[in-house]
Amino acid sequence: MSHEKKIATPDNDGRRVLLYLSLAGVVGLVLWTVVKTELRVRELVAQGFTDVAIDSARNHAYFPLFGSLLGAAVMIGVVVTVKRFLRAKG
Repeated sequence: MSHEKKIATPDNDGRRVLLYLSLAGVVGLVLWTVVKTELRVRELVAQGFTDVAIDSARNHAYFPLFGSLLGAAVMIGVVVTVKRFLRAKG
């Protein structure tokens, strides 16, 4: 293995920009879901719904969000591991 420093190339800069855009998209999705859900919860409270309905609204919004983020993180880890394995063999 070589321990040389990587030289910044336009390709690396493009990957960095893509990474930052992806992270901004994920943060935006999370914030949008939280704001939308809490506005819905506020509506339910104003209409007089019980805590059960409010908890259900939150659960139906947050559990899929956390599941998708966890699934994406696991798949990224799997892809990185497979790429490293294939590079080491080849």
